[in-house]
Amino acid sequence: LTPIETIKLSTSILTAMQSLHQDFGILHRDLKTNNIIIELRGEDFIAHLIDFGTSRLIQKSDKFFSGTIGYQAPETLAPMKERTIYTLQADYFSVGIVLAELLSKKNYQNFLTKLLKEWEQSGHLH
Repeated sequence: LTPIETIKLSTSILTAMQSLHQDFGILHRDLKTNNIIIELRGEDFIAHLIDFGTSRLIQKSDKFFSGTIGYQAPETLAPMKERTIYTLQADYFSVGIVLAELLSKKNYQNFLTKLLKEWEQSGHLH
């Protein structure tokens, strides 16, 4: 992608997330690259968020989370008694990871998988 296309795509993803929150009152709770479909309309990118299996209405949010490791906000990984209610900020943390992937042209999930294998082989996970 050109820099302008990257900006357009990033803006579309952020707009989709903002609409989900403001217009529909929904927390996605598992936003990742695989849960975004991009539609190309002429020179415009339209982001569509998919897979709402773990989503919740904002006003019915809870402390439980079952999303994808690597895209989760750090506070969602705290021990249950220390967790706060899942918030908009946690969704935007996930958006940040997606945008970092877009800008770096690297798949973060693949990186994490490789890193975990290396740690396991070196004995750091035992």
